[in-house]
Amino acid sequence: GVLASLVYRKNIMTRFEVRGTVVAAIIAWGCTSVVDIIIIKRWNVTVLGIPTWAMFLGGDVVFNQAFSMFVLLPLMSLTSTAVIRGVATITSMNTLSCQNIGASVGRIFGIYVTYIMGVHSTEERGCNFDNLVPLVVVARMVAPLFVVSMCYFFLPNAILRQDAKTK
Repeated sequence: GVLASLVYRKNIMTRFEVRGTVVAAIIAWGCTSVVDIIIIKRWNVTVLGIPTWAMFLGGDVVFNQAFSMFVLLPLMSLTSTAVIRGVATITSMNTLSCQNIGASVGRIFGIYVTYIMGVHSTEERGCNFDNLVPLVVVARMVAPLFVVSMCYFFLPNAILRQDAKTK
């Protein structure tokens, strides 16, 4: 993981624009949900002949986590270049607070969409996973496209250089 992040930082983040790097990582991260759909539909066993545990460990766990880091790395690097000397703690705290608010809103959106689509597993209501595939498509493939559209408004069209200095 550390080696991959170092290679990513040196070879991708310092050569391509922040906006393009984040957009590509978000789209690739959404594509990792195809593994979830394969597991839900049981195609891993019936079509590919791969046990579920192997598909989960080899696909979803590795790629989902890797691409989530590929999204966060340029954003954290961008944040570190925006830190102003003398108020670095306050700037970092405010940035992380906004990030936590965004994560909380995302969780609430996920709970709401799960409820709307009728996917549940409770003792009172029983289990219903009929709409699980559409839920994965909406929550993990379509919803991140909203974030992609926001990248063009909030992220600079600049390359993060290793020699960049903070103000």
